[in-house]
Parts: sequence; C-alpha cells; structure tokens
Amino acid sequence: MSYAANLGRVRIIAMLRALGAQDLQKAFDRACLQGRIETARALFAMGARPAPDPLMGPCETHTPSGLAFLFELGAPPTDAHGDRLAPVAMCCRPTRAIPKASTAAWPSWPNKGSSFPTRRPWRCIAGVLICWKGSCCTTAPLLDRPFAHEDIYPSSLGCSDDHSLALHGTPLAGGTLLHLCADSDEVDMAAIDGGGFGGHTALFGCVVSQPYRNGNKSTALARLLIEYGARTDVRANVRKRPRFVDGESMHECRDVTPLAWGRAFHDQAWVNPAVLELLG
Repeated sequence: MSYAANLGRVRIIAMLRALGAQDLQKAFDRACLQGRIETARALFAMGARPAPDPLMGPCETHTPSGLAFLFELGAPPTDAHGDRLAPVAMCCRPTRAIPKASTAAWPSWPNKGSSFPTRRPWRCIAGVLICWKGSCCTTAPLLDRPFAHEDIYPSSLGCSDDHSLALHGTPLAGGTLLHLCADSDEVDMAAIDGGGFGGHTALFGCVVSQPYRNGNKSTALARLLIEYGARTDVRANVRKRPRFVDGESMHECRDVTPLAWGRAFHDQAWVNPAVLELLG
C-alpha cells in the first residue's frame, strides 16, 4: 500500500485495503511526503491521521502541497518532540532536487507561528535567487559575496552545529550564491579557512553533487558555467564528510581541479560522470 501511495495509485490502495492491507498510516505519510494529495485524502477517509511529526517528510522533500494539506488537517508545525524549528531546519537540507513548485512551501509557515530571521541570505529555487528581507549586502556586491556556513544554515532556524548534517555535495562554506545554485542544480569565488581548505569554485559543486546522487543527471549548469568563462584548471583543497552513508569519516583532497576532485572523491555515487566527461 505504501508503494502505491508513493505513486498516487488510489484504486490499487483501495483494492489492497479491501484485501486486508494494514500499513494505512505509512501509506498516508508517504502520500504527503510525495505531494500525492488526492491519495492522502483517500487514505484520510480510510482512517489515517497525521503522525506526531507529520511535517518532517514533506519538509525533507520540499513538497509544499504536502505541507499545506497537513496544515489543513490541523497538524502542528513541530517535530515529535514539539520543536518548532526542526521542520524548518529540515527544509534547509538539500536532500533531493528541489521541485519548481517548492516556492510555495515557505510562505505558509509564518501563519503557523514560526518566525523567520532576516539573516538568511538566500533561496535558490526554480532558477530564481530570492534575497530575504533585511539581507542587503553592505560590504560587497551580493552576487560576489561569500557566505559562511552559519549564514547558509543558521542555528536560529534550528540548523545543526554539525556542518556535515547540512547534507550538501561539495562544501558550501565560503561560497557565493552561484555555489548554492550548483548545489541545488539550478539553471567563482570562495573563502579559505584556517586549515587551508576552501577556494573551490561553483564548478566543483557540479561535479560532486547531491542532486546527482538523487537522480538528477543534468550537465546544464556545468555547461553554462563553462560557457560564461568558468575556469576548469582552478585548484583547491577540499574536504567533505558525508553522512548517512557507508563510511562517514572526513575525506580530504588537496590541490585538485574540478576534474581531479571528482575522480578522487571516495564515493562515486555522488560524482556526475557526464560532468567529468565534459571537463576531461
């Protein structure tokens, strides 16, 4: 039933229910997570109800229709422990390619009592950069400004102090809005930390990529960057600690180009081979 809910197959769900299927609640959660609202309504009519932390699924997948439906049912804007920031922090994680409709996910939230700080410097959705009110740059042009990890994933939104839990592909600390575009696969400058790491351009983010790991095999952004003059021979020291995979230790690559970064990366499930071919 849960598999059918993922695909929005209401008739199959009804048949399975008639045959005695019991995973009503899990199927409801999956339907909300996937934005299958017609399916979720059918499961609600069968007796399913929002779980104690119903928003975490749609927040993880950036599915605004699922959020709106759960709010419609009166679901609280918290996790199972009553933390109002936990769902917001989950929205900040790029755990899958962001669907174009997700621009509707955030405006509904303030009506539920959560307060957004004005420090958040960016949103990179559907190819549009939206600057949050109050985030105007005073020290550098906004498009060239490097942002610290804490600017991108602020603790005031419930984001973890453990940088590895941001779940990006190539690290974003010290990156610009262009780096954020690369990390979200939306159609070259960075800071160096005290250990000598950083300085990688947005092109690095097209090589080792969370969107690729989640099924987006496009090379469009890499091609666009190269077309507009992104250098393929820039070298940088890059370190990355992946999470929720086999082998969560920190990995370091020194003096690598974007191509060498991809070839040396320890887990090739993150590496877009089509971009490597483009760079090679």
